[in-house]
Amino acid sequence: VWLAWTLAACVAAVAFVAWISRRFKRDTASRCVRPQQAVRVLAVLGSGGHTAEMLRLLASLCANEAYVHIDFVLAETDRSSRASAEGLREALACTERPLPPVSFHTITRSREVGQSYVTSLFSTLHAMMHALRTVFSCRPDLILCNGPGTCLPICAIAFVATSFAPWPIRIVYVESVARVRSLSLTGRIIWKLGLADAFFVQWPELVERYPGCKFMGRLC
Repeated sequence: VWLAWTLAACVAAVAFVAWISRRFKRDTASRCVRPQQAVRVLAVLGSGGHTAEMLRLLASLCANEAYVHIDFVLAETDRSSRASAEGLREALACTERPLPPVSFHTITRSREVGQSYVTSLFSTLHAMMHALRTVFSCRPDLILCNGPGTCLPICAIAFVATSFAPWPIRIVYVESVARVRSLSLTGRIIWKLGLADAFFVQWPELVERYPGCKFMGRLC
């Protein structure tokens, strides 16, 4: 147990240093991004409604030719999200707005339902290692997520990576349309820690309750 707490403390220390570093680098990095550059998207899928909303968002977003590739990330135990993404790609293949080339990647879950908090420390560290490999192999320019717990290690690693890596990564969080009065647990963590460069909600009431969120109507 002590080893898990030691490793968790080390991860927390690195994350804190990255948070301080990124706070100072955000403005500079935003000026370094070229508007015309090709954008590689990493989209985190979750089971059920999360995946359906994400796919609707991508269907409209990727009509822009600047988005040249999508890397889908999903949990190892997620049996349905890949099929949904493949179904959307096939449905749009013969239209004027097909999806760009896609790849699929899996990572472990940070915590399964009913798992103890002690053992979840080990599984969280394991998920962070998977997320580290995924982020650096995909080298995304933009990370899109909308609530599944799978996106937490991805966002944390990307946040740290942007502080030290030579390429900037933009993290955009879109809260589920089902969240009317409060953010989801994942949303609250990302909002509280300031991991996202842009945090969108789909109900105006949430903007008043959570400063810094943006409301632009229904997005997905």
